[in-house]
This record gives sequence, structure tokens and C-alpha cells, in this order.
Amino acid sequence: MSPKEIVIWLEIESKEWYRRFENFLMYIRFLRSSYDNCVYILKREEESILLLLLYVGDILIANQYKNEIEELKEKSSEFEVKILVRLGEY
Repeated sequence: MSPKEIVIWLEIESKEWYRRFENFLMYIRFLRSSYDNCVYILKREEESILLLLLYVGDILIANQYKNEIEELKEKSSEFEVKILVRLGEY
């Protein structure tokens, strides 16, 4: 493969990954923010909101309850998920 072909292949693969990931988020009832396409919101109860911020290959999930983040991680087994740092511990 030439370098140009590799770049085209990578673009196609990244778009496909994003499409699959967004479909997964919509399936579990996240809504995309109308202000920023990289921000997704899931309201579970009056008090509980999960925010998911997607930037290139990094994802930040914010919520006041650790167990809800763990539940989301379990549901997303199709995607490789690693918790690198908990912001509350940073």
C-alpha cells in the first residue's frame, strides 16, 4: 500500500469507528449536544447526568456516581475501554 492509500484507509476506518460508537451511544439513550458534536449527555434521573466528551481517540466521562461510569464501561464491551485516571483522584 502506498502512503496515500494508507491515509485514505485510516480515514475510512476512523469514520466507521465513530459511526459505530455514536450508534452505540444513541442505543443506550445518550443525546448529542446541539452545541458541540463531541459532547453526549445521558439523563438518568433528576439528579444523575452522565457527560461523555469525545476528542479524537480520547473519551472523558463525567458523573458524580462511580457506579454509573462502571455500568457504562461494562455496556461498551465492543470498544476497548481503559480507565486511565479518575479525575477526582487527579
